[in-house]
Amino acid sequence: MEEAEVIFYFDYVDPACYLLDQVLRALVPDGVTLARRPFELRRPPLRPIDPETEAWQARCRAVRRGAVDYGLAIPIPLRMPWSRKAHELCLHARAKGCCEAMHAALFRTFFEGKADIGRIDVLIALAEEVGLDATEARAVLDVDRYAAEIEEMREAALRGGVRGPPTVEAGGRRLEGLPDRRELLRFLRATAS
Repeated sequence: MEEAEVIFYFDYVDPACYLLDQVLRALVPDGVTLARRPFELRRPPLRPIDPETEAWQARCRAVRRGAVDYGLAIPIPLRMPWSRKAHELCLHARAKGCCEAMHAALFRTFFEGKADIGRIDVLIALAEEVGLDATEARAVLDVDRYAAEIEEMREAALRGGVRGPPTVEAGGRRLEGLPDRRELLRFLRATAS
């Protein structure tokens, strides 16, 4: 029997994605694979999100309320860098067999460490932390090695009807935004059966 797959569209700078990533790690049942796909909230050359706007503040308030439902507390960042290079670094880590460690380190560094994951020096330090060669990681980032792949994944998601992160898909079903605990559990149970 083929293993079921849950696809999670996310961005490293979105608190809703950070919360949902933690929840999915804990709740995805055995026999179900969690596949992550980058989906930037803001791509260069657009300006990064202004965290002072009312729309962003409302989104953050909703995330805080959602976190309570899951019994978690989510730090809200005060600045919003572009996340393209962070996604590129994670794809490089995937090619080197350490994607899970890099993925966790990127979220942790941005939300808990409050570091700017849009900065190359921060990313290179993370690359070393998870065991990647710093010189190779810098070269990969300098030449935008995975930029086209990130764009292709985003375009494929848009063609498939994904409107933005966080979104979770499985078996032709989709949850957009931050679902409550019961809704997510029903979704995951249906995926596993």
